[in-house]
Amino acid sequence: MGVEADIGPCRLPQALTIDVYLLICAFMQLKEMEQTASHVSGLLRLLSHKDRLMALCHLAQGEMAAGALAEAVGMKPPAMSQQLAILRREGIVASRRDGQTIYYRIDNEDAVAIMGFLYERFCGDGANSNAASKTSVEECA
Repeated sequence: MGVEADIGPCRLPQALTIDVYLLICAFMQLKEMEQTASHVSGLLRLLSHKDRLMALCHLAQGEMAAGALAEAVGMKPPAMSQQLAILRREGIVASRRDGQTIYYRIDNEDAVAIMGFLYERFCGDGANSNAASKTSVEECA
């Protein structure tokens, strides 16, 4: 027989046992975890492209003009524009126009946090000293 009790964010109805309630809560947490995993895997998929990752490494330092960004990454402007369009469409970067120049900046808190971690891990003072796992200086914006 169920007992009415306050457990967590909601009230446990008399008809439910604590075991059933905990099972329902676990299922709800699993659904939230699946949604979060879907969001994170999508973000990581965007970052898994070398050119987009390099662009974001540079943008992590601040806003840049599209042409300067293409040059810094070593890409032709149309190819960089294509990658920036993907990042813009997915809400990772934002742009602004000043005359004929388009400037880009990272506009996603999750991307900022991930780029900060990647910089610290692979480019900053906390970089692994193992030469096999360290990226070249050119790859650290």
